[in-house]
Amino acid sequence: MAQQTRKTALLAGIALMLAACGSETDDIETANGVTDRSGDALAEIVGDVGTISIAADAFERTGLSGVLEGEASYTIMAPTDAAFERLGENAQETLENEERGAIVAAVLRDHMVPGALTPDAIRTAIEENGGEVSMATFGSGALTLSLDGETIVVSNGAGQSANIAGDPVVGQNGVVIPIDGVLVDPEALLGADGG
Repeated sequence: MAQQTRKTALLAGIALMLAACGSETDDIETANGVTDRSGDALAEIVGDVGTISIAADAFERTGLSGVLEGEASYTIMAPTDAAFERLGENAQETLENEERGAIVAAVLRDHMVPGALTPDAIRTAIEENGGEVSMATFGSGALTLSLDGETIVVSNGAGQSANIAGDPVVGQNGVVIPIDGVLVDPEALLGADGG
């Protein structure tokens, strides 16, 4: 448990350092493939990243986009549209159904962690912690971050995993990182709503 606490504290410290560094960090990160939109809130950024339009719509429909306009900082591991499409038609219908907002909000919260973490910061934390780090999500679980060669892999406790699948975008209150999978079991998703 103490090692887990150290890992979480390290990631939180890295997130705070990134937030405090201002434009100097923005310039370095932009050079490393990170899009700098530090003048914009995450709510606006999520809506502008074309490869995550399904996630953006879900944030809007559930009201979580309001959270992304606030002062607190978040890292959103945002599944791409292709990732949502791979869940299958029934799971997509669940996620798009207006009456199932609580289920959709839970899925989104399980893709959000506290602090503003770029892939470079995540990679550093993984390397400094012997191969992986875990962070509690704003949902009911945790995400484990590890490396497969040079690729950062994000996984949950239920066995789903995804890779970073696009350039991250840094905003004034966090980071959006596209990933190539949805960290939810489609069967569990259908079972949760009786579908």
